[in-house]
Amino acid sequence: MSEKGQLMLGHTMEQLKLLPITEQSNLITKDIDVASVQDIVRLLHEADKQIFSYRAGNMGILERGIELNLEKLLIMVCDILKMNSDECAIVLSGCGTSGRLAFITARTFNRRLLQVGREPMFHYLIAGEDEALLLSKELTEDDPISGIMDLEKLTKNHRRVLYFGITCGLSAPYVAGQLDYCLKNLDRFIPILVGFNPIECARDVSIENWDKTFLQVVKLMSNAEKEGNAFIINPIIGEEPITGSTRMKCGTSTKILLESIFSCAVLKILDCSKCCTIKELIMSYEVVENVAFEQVENMATLISIGGQCLNSGGHIYYLSNTGLGIIGIIDASECTPTFGADINDVRGFLIGGFIMMGNKQGDLSHVMKISVEYFEAEVIPSLTPNDLIIFISENYDIDWIGRKVLDCIAMKALLCFSDSVPTVNFKDAIGCCFTVVHCITLPRALFSSLCDDQTFKFCSSLFKEIACKWTCNVISTGAHILKGKVYENFMIDVKVSNNKLFNRAVSLVQKFGECSRNDAYSALLRSIYNTNTLTAIQENMPVSEHIKTATKGQKVFSMLLFHHHHHRDYFYSSVCSVTL
Repeated sequence: MSEKGQLMLGHTMEQLKLLPITEQSNLITKDIDVASVQDIVRLLHEADKQIFSYRAGNMGILERGIELNLEKLLIMVCDILKMNSDECAIVLSGCGTSGRLAFITARTFNRRLLQVGREPMFHYLIAGEDEALLLSKELTEDDPISGIMDLEKLTKNHRRVLYFGITCGLSAPYVAGQLDYCLKNLDRFIPILVGFNPIECARDVSIENWDKTFLQVVKLMSNAEKEGNAFIINPIIGEEPITGSTRMKCGTSTKILLESIFSCAVLKILDCSKCCTIKELIMSYEVVENVAFEQVENMATLISIGGQCLNSGGHIYYLSNTGLGIIGIIDASECTPTFGADINDVRGFLIGGFIMMGNKQGDLSHVMKISVEYFEAEVIPSLTPNDLIIFISENYDIDWIGRKVLDCIAMKALLCFSDSVPTVNFKDAIGCCFTVVHCITLPRALFSSLCDDQTFKFCSSLFKEIACKWTCNVISTGAHILKGKVYENFMIDVKVSNNKLFNRAVSLVQKFGECSRNDAYSALLRSIYNTNTLTAIQENMPVSEHIKTATKGQKVFSMLLFHHHHHRDYFYSSVCSVTL
């Protein structure tokens, strides 16, 4: 077996060929669980660099074939934006992280259109509706019929629809149903599939109560693309730094691709004479990436404090007065399905709550309260020195932070994102209110060779947003690594709450248990049903029934893993739980 085969914990090279890239282990981060906090930052950065250059011969999202498809797509987006919003629409749809990015992208570009006197034309769909913006609702991802119904309802009055189906692993049944519906109605729809696996790695598993697999839908999409009726945007950006955690590289790449297309389109319809190309704009995001990761010590300190808080029973809270705070809320919402974290371990709050959020279903306070006002009234009294408040600010504005919050006993850190350098020493001016002050400055001069003044002005807030995503992802990921939620670079607190995660749990048992997939599958079922001997009925139930049973339980089995700690001369044990 090759070195890579050995590092993939028991997978043969033949199995690796069948394993989607989004589910493979990244060799860069294989020892991230025993790395120093500084090295955690560096390793995450190294993995993220693959977005722009995966390996020799593959340029990630800058691949020439992808660029050509984006340029063709840009023309179609421009055509739609010139039409009547009552008749035409751009729909972005996805599950989990992909759906949340669909929401924030639609929100951003509708506001941009309103600012220039045009009607909003962007719409979003997310499996599980707006509750899924805040909470993990994975089981709804497995329903293609629900996806079709949501799309039909949204677009029933539109004669022309540009539909973007976002599924990082080419696997979500919710999106598969919508793509299939679009393909059956090409007189109205132009379907675009966005994902980060090769076509042949699309999930080829039966979808319950439906007649196709995702792979079959992708093949239909491929045929339609050859006829000029569809697009597949699937750059290869490498494995995730934390295996299967597509909120990270795949989520970032989704945001970059969509924003690059839509920014160039809006600028073109506004007759921006010197608008940069899509490639130049994507390269501008690469500049942002390098700036976002350059303050290693500061980010390491934030990880260290965050890990200390979580290990002490404390919490991490993001607070903001701008749209950047939505990135914090999204980052927080992803910690439960990614790390098996308690819903209150990491939370996000905005000044104005759901009014600032701008989601289509409005106030969801009965699901989760997200206003800073609520935080001040209800959360502050329960804070301890083991809690961390991270303030997310824009352009050095901290006037919105109330005295009550600043005077509380929790630890405090400030993240500040700006497109200009402060006129005074900002860190000195704010005194000793914060344990860490982390400022990321993205001035015009950094992008002078890539984009013109109009493009920079239009995209500056987007650059700050993606920098905020990189920063929050590093903090929450690093903190959970320190809490022991990652073994090597695998998530080991897997919540078995949909088909994708059920199969991921089987793969974890197979890898760590060094057994066949059939034996791993059987072991998982015995754990779900808390029995040593499965009945014929249990063995033959559909996966959806196993998931329903699993979600009623708690952590029903553990695997004891032994791993050599590179920085010590003894072995330590780590309990790997599958959360059911």
